[in-house]
Amino acid sequence: MVLRGSIRSLGFVVFFLLLGGVALGSVVVDIRAHSDVGGVYYTLGDIADISGGTRSQRIALASLRLGVSPPIGSVKRVSFEEIRRVVLRSAVNVHEVVFKVPSVIMIRNAGTRVSAGRIYYAVLRYLSKVIPLRKSEYKVRLLPVPPVVVSAKGVTVEVINGRADNWFVGGKRFFTVGFFHRGRLLKAISVGVEISFLQRIVIANRLIKWRQIIRSSDIKVYKSWVFRWHKGVSSASLVVGKMAARTILPGTVITQQMIDVPPVIHRGDIVRIVSIVGKIVVVAKGKARQSGKLGEKIIVRNLTSHRDVQGVVVDGTTVRVY
Repeated sequence: MVLRGSIRSLGFVVFFLLLGGVALGSVVVDIRAHSDVGGVYYTLGDIADISGGTRSQRIALASLRLGVSPPIGSVKRVSFEEIRRVVLRSAVNVHEVVFKVPSVIMIRNAGTRVSAGRIYYAVLRYLSKVIPLRKSEYKVRLLPVPPVVVSAKGVTVEVINGRADNWFVGGKRFFTVGFFHRGRLLKAISVGVEISFLQRIVIANRLIKWRQIIRSSDIKVYKSWVFRWHKGVSSASLVVGKMAARTILPGTVITQQMIDVPPVIHRGDIVRIVSIVGKIVVVAKGKARQSGKLGEKIIVRNLTSHRDVQGVVVDGTTVRVY
């Protein structure tokens, strides 16, 4: 390549470079007086507008790496001689390059700004792996994020911490999001999101007293967005017929901890006491000294021997003694 000549016009110096390639037409490189660059290195395309020639020629010239960018927020002066040397050493297949060069070339490293949208989708990707629900069953709102500027282009954004064991706790959650370049962590920030779940919930329609058997008229079922995923209680069939384990106020979302299986045998009920030893079955009449649910151990009095024995509730009328 040979520097052919120069023309000074309107504050610009126009240079012509002859390259040793096939004559495919001239490419015009119009270098800007002031340019913002981002990343560790800056290229010819970062500081100049390139026109003419073919698309592949323009891309090849634009991708030529000129040097190291200044620190973020700093300004650097670039000489045309540095640019000319890089172009002369390159293997770009262009017959002639016309440079329009300002009297001063200044670059400023504004860094690479990472959009809030990229951060949001990084959090969504992470949550889709840890929340065992369909995407239509939860929504995520990103809380305000300050501007994020990193020192390299082509960064990847990933959540680098988070707990999968408490995914069902919604509301405001905070995650550490990392910004990586070629596997190297450049920066990490704390990002807040608000998570809510779409769930069928059962709500008390009226006051339900402790140990009261819940009826269908006592509750209502809604489909609503909630900040905590309630396990188990999502339909009326899971509540109706159960016993309130505590007093439930009107409007309260009913959870599994608020209901219990009602006893099938009540204190004072006359029951059968059954004892099985090998092939021998002994049945006696008894009186329950305690209330009990299926499978629960209770004390019953043998009305024949007038002694108290302990047995397991088999059904509403039978207690088996082992």
